Amino acid sequence: MTIEDMKSGVSKIRNPVIARVFRELKLIEQWGSGVRNILHQSREMGLPEPLVQEIGMRLRFTVFLARPIVLDKQQVGSRSGNAARPDLRAQSGAQSGAQSEAVLLALSGAPLSAAELMHLLGLETKTGAFKRKIKELLQQALIEYTLPDKPTSRLQKYRLSEYGKAYLASTADNHA
Repeated sequence: MTIEDMKSGVSKIRNPVIARVFRELKLIEQWGSGVRNILHQSREMGLPEPLVQEIGMRLRFTVFLARPIVLDKQQVGSRSGNAARPDLRAQSGAQSGAQSEAVLLALSGAPLSAAELMHLLGLETKTGAFKRKIKELLQQALIEYTLPDKPTSRLQKYRLSEYGKAYLASTADNHA
């Protein structure tokens, strides 16, 4: 099934038991209307089109936010063990933000492997901070795998997601 099928309302029931329960509880209007409604609402709100990926027997549906969720520095500091040192928290948050932007800018040209990203960022080794930053950007859907069904492949690269492109464009507008 393709995204085009979903846009036109074609439905492929993946779990008939859950589908039947939802129908009997009147939690669905009709088969296939949910995806169309989500796409329509996204367009109305001016958001990037949701990303739909079929990975094996699973369906990954990524809906982008209007703006990124930013943790306040106190939350970030308490997670990193710097809660007692506000000066370190602020510095750490600023460095983290700068590193995030550097990764996003590096990926704005073309997909890159971890080694290529490290080289562009001037890193000699894959540090824990680098790994955490990549994981965080993946979780925030700002970047994505080029091989989503093989995250540990030696051929894996990272690319800017549609949401990441929109985020970079909005930060560029704010700096202008």
